[in-house]
Amino acid sequence: MTISEDKCRLECFRINEDGIEVPSAMSYLGFEFRGYHTGIKSTNLAKYYRKIISTVKRKCKRAVKLIDSNPNTKRAIFKNQVRKIYNLPVKFKDGDLTEKKVNKKMRYNLVLNDRGFYEFKFSERKNKKQANYHSYIKRCCEEFETDSFQKQIKKSKHVAHLAIDKYLNKILS
Repeated sequence: MTISEDKCRLECFRINEDGIEVPSAMSYLGFEFRGYHTGIKSTNLAKYYRKIISTVKRKCKRAVKLIDSNPNTKRAIFKNQVRKIYNLPVKFKDGDLTEKKVNKKMRYNLVLNDRGFYEFKFSERKNKKQANYHSYIKRCCEEFETDSFQKQIKKSKHVAHLAIDKYLNKILS
């Protein structure tokens, strides 16, 4: 028996109470496999969208505090500032601390000095490139050779705009 490459696909079924096979998605390592379509797990996307919304909420609260302290201040949230926060590298948690400077760790070696004693020589550790969610999606597209991942996060701008409209108008109304 031979397997042809053009007809090969991964499928997952679950069996109902009636004993009928129903096609379903198979989740593995953060991906959902649905026959010919592979995508990012929906829980990962939901987490990303929640991060966008919480960032917008925090910025809206700050805007309201500014308006309360100075009524002449314009009611505004700058989209580029919000985008910078929710596109931070993945290793940072979503919170106010993300806007502060991160201390770099120091690397040290024992070095023999001119008096014949060993002393520590400290040097700054070079950081690896830090990846955000968009660069992760880009790498997924390259590995799987498909654009389906980019299509899944296409509505992130829309989610941000809806959150700005909702929370800025809700708080100031």
